Amino acid sequence: SEAPADYRVPTLAKGVRAALESRCPSWTVAGNSLGGWVALELALDWPAGVERLVLLDSAGIDEPTGAAEENGRALAEPTVEKLKEFRRRARHQDRVIPERVWPSAVAAIAARPTKKIVDALDRGQLLDGRLKDVKAPAAILWGASDRIIPVDVGERLHRGLKGSTLTVIPECGHLPQQECPEPVVAALTAR
Repeated sequence: SEAPADYRVPTLAKGVRAALESRCPSWTVAGNSLGGWVALELALDWPAGVERLVLLDSAGIDEPTGAAEENGRALAEPTVEKLKEFRRRARHQDRVIPERVWPSAVAAIAARPTKKIVDALDRGQLLDGRLKDVKAPAAILWGASDRIIPVDVGERLHRGLKGSTLTVIPECGHLPQQECPEPVVAALTAR
């Protein structure tokens, strides 16, 4: 899709709705980190179209330690050292990446609109007070070792979202769908 005019979360959610609405009347919407915040906003904006949420280490509510904001800022102006630190915080167990790879990873992030996205994040748009209005049931999955957005944020999301489930995945970080796909699939397919 085309880049949005701005990267505020409500604008991103409206863009997702525009992409989905004509294709099917209702969806299961999944989001990780900022994508979880967008999914929550979409569920609030389009309750008839979001039948279920899957939130993986989701942003969108206050994180009082400042860790999430600090980590986002590191990606807004990436350097090799900032990216290495971000990766260390994001994973339960880091694996060695050859030094020659890091400059191209930094260049790839710098080529994206990451700075614009981070700059558009607005604490005034956090959803703490609106979680009670989310109608879709939510499966919340969280890596126990996430040092980007701590697991207590997931616990607070769970308390705020009626009918939600929370699965904390041991020995897993901020990107459980990548680092720990088997427990993610198991949690989503368990009946």
